[in-house]
Amino acid sequence: MRALLRLSRFAMPLFLAMLALAEMPSASRASNGRFEVDDYFRLQRVTELALSSEGAWLAYAVEVRSLEQNKVIRQVYLSPTEPGAKPTLLKELSDASRLAWIPGAQQLAFIAERSGAAQVFTYDRANGAVHQRTKSKDPVVQFRFAPSGQALAYATRAVTPAAASLFARFRDGDTGVLVDTDTTSSHDFLNPEWNSLVAPARTFLWVQASGQNASSIAVPGDVKEFFWASDSHALSVNYVGDDNPPSLLRTHRRSLGIVDLSSGNFRTLVKSYPRLNGQPGKSFYGGEWIPNEEKILIRRVTETDPWVSWSFPEWGVADVSTPLRDDQLSWHLAETYGVDGMTFFPINDLSILVEEPLQGVQSLYVWDAQRMRRSELVAGVDGDSSLFAFSADRSRMVFVNESLTRPPEIYSRIGTEGPTQKLSNLNSSIAQKMKITSVAREVTWTSTDGATVSGWLLEPADPTHRGPWPLVTMVHGGPGFAITNMFGPYFYTWGGVWPYPFDAYAAHGIATFFPNYRGTETYGRPFASPTKIDGEPVDDIVSGIQYLIETGVADPARLGISGQSHGGWLGPLVMTRAKKIFRASSFAEGDGDEVVVYEEMPGQLNREVHDEVNGGSLYDSPQRYLDLSPNLHFAGVSSANLFEAGARSSALLMLALGKASRRGGLPTEVIVYPKTGHNVQIPRLQRESAERNLDWFRFWLKGEEDPDPAKAEQYARWRALRRLQEQNAPKTQATPVN
Repeated sequence: MRALLRLSRFAMPLFLAMLALAEMPSASRASNGRFEVDDYFRLQRVTELALSSEGAWLAYAVEVRSLEQNKVIRQVYLSPTEPGAKPTLLKELSDASRLAWIPGAQQLAFIAERSGAAQVFTYDRANGAVHQRTKSKDPVVQFRFAPSGQALAYATRAVTPAAASLFARFRDGDTGVLVDTDTTSSHDFLNPEWNSLVAPARTFLWVQASGQNASSIAVPGDVKEFFWASDSHALSVNYVGDDNPPSLLRTHRRSLGIVDLSSGNFRTLVKSYPRLNGQPGKSFYGGEWIPNEEKILIRRVTETDPWVSWSFPEWGVADVSTPLRDDQLSWHLAETYGVDGMTFFPINDLSILVEEPLQGVQSLYVWDAQRMRRSELVAGVDGDSSLFAFSADRSRMVFVNESLTRPPEIYSRIGTEGPTQKLSNLNSSIAQKMKITSVAREVTWTSTDGATVSGWLLEPADPTHRGPWPLVTMVHGGPGFAITNMFGPYFYTWGGVWPYPFDAYAAHGIATFFPNYRGTETYGRPFASPTKIDGEPVDDIVSGIQYLIETGVADPARLGISGQSHGGWLGPLVMTRAKKIFRASSFAEGDGDEVVVYEEMPGQLNREVHDEVNGGSLYDSPQRYLDLSPNLHFAGVSSANLFEAGARSSALLMLALGKASRRGGLPTEVIVYPKTGHNVQIPRLQRESAERNLDWFRFWLKGEEDPDPAKAEQYARWRALRRLQEQNAPKTQATPVN
């Protein structure tokens, strides 16, 4: 679902990761004392955890963003699950992904591309031998070994000749190009790698018994996920049916089936169907088997809203030994952040463990027939926890834990009563800096209409000063994406969203406020579904800032605001509604003019998303789109404004904000990053943006300048902009909030 919404501001596209400190190259500049931007490029994040069946051995992948090599560096480690154990670097597995131990064996399986298409390999812990397990002509994209360890199921993606992209045809073609307005967007003119509206290559399922050749399984659609039965006799398959009608939402409309491995036959259990004639559609996710039973977990999505339906499924358990009708199952309400890609650990048919964010905290939760609740397995564990893995008997659990002020590390726990033990020491030097420079807490306030709203606050840790602080309010994207209690939010989320250096703000005396405004998911469906996308969300953000002013946290004369993606539209809208309270802003990858967005996006996206979310089409309700366009409402705005975008994404859409800001006599800079889409992925560009944002808010909120001679020209520009602002006062002068 999130991949679809990337097409406009509703995008956001797993957490990027860590590496053992002694093994990784250092960043380009020393970082002493307080936390600085370069520390983000020393941070090591775990991206994968795999625990052996008996729980004695742990394999994990860590990543760091190297400024020297200007890329992400990945390494794989092997370690006993005892505190203080020294991990071993597996250099031969630096290209390994999807780490998984073979059940009951001391062999670590993984995917790697070696001498051709990606294949499944295994690493033998006893002797270090690496063996290739599959020989597919097409690349293997996922796999699972049977619980018996004697069979392997894997999926391959068909390799098809790539057709010339519209981008290439527009620039290098010799004839006119017939385009489809339902699928063509501004991205086709900007991004040579754009293919989001091209049907993905088909994925096929294979099963390979030990010592035998692989057999193809005839699934009537594109395979998305599959799971083994406890006794290894069958597979459940989650797939997109071939008969699913064309739609931008097509890949999210899933069906479920069962493969009987004794015969190789496939049968459909429950089949998806789209919205039709005003009736909601249905999709079915899951397929995880209840341990030692002929039952599977199913999540049913009732498709009524393009934004929130996939995050509010019902769950049920189905007996697969008999014909199934979904209206005969007992369904229980649930909430996830997008039903696809979640990790589930069924306990029995009445209780399901799930790793997900809830109420703004990522952790391990229990779904049962009555409610969702935090699992006893993480009792007493604060912060965000992720990448849970269990031993075969569920006696030992490993996971990654972190918080807004504590960098991530790996932990282990035995049962519900055992102590939580730290297994890694990846980021100890950074953790010491964070103790010096920042403190964090959850805040709750009452919005304009009496609703209770919450968020997170990151403050400087200065024993000589308790505030009020200069404050930057971060308007998150999605809009469903909740800011949780994780380290470096946004800098690392989902593979890197936008490199806002909030921790460095705190080190330089600037607090950051993360409101999880209405429209944010993980707080219940009513909260996720505001009556107007420019109504309650705006009120929640402004009332939250007012609360922090009233409680002495925020200095009303030094307020900033920031946001990316959906936040790069909602943030400017907040700024135009709450006029003259902000002194500075910085927005990325959003948009300013909803009319332009509608006309530059595919017609099919407009019908399936924008018409639904905005309350009608542009052609039927033009005034509504004008009201939602912040660039048309800059009169009275008083801030200095920085706008950033990727050259291959929203650069054209951000120009509207830059033009409106400059036309209003406001200090304005517009930065476009080359080779960049919706997220900044190149480390040196990430560092450039992070430094620019830190310098911007220090300059406009605190009057500070970095003495680095390399930044002299930057500050000369900004001083000239400040003189312009002073000349235009009082028209553009920020008004403190009382």
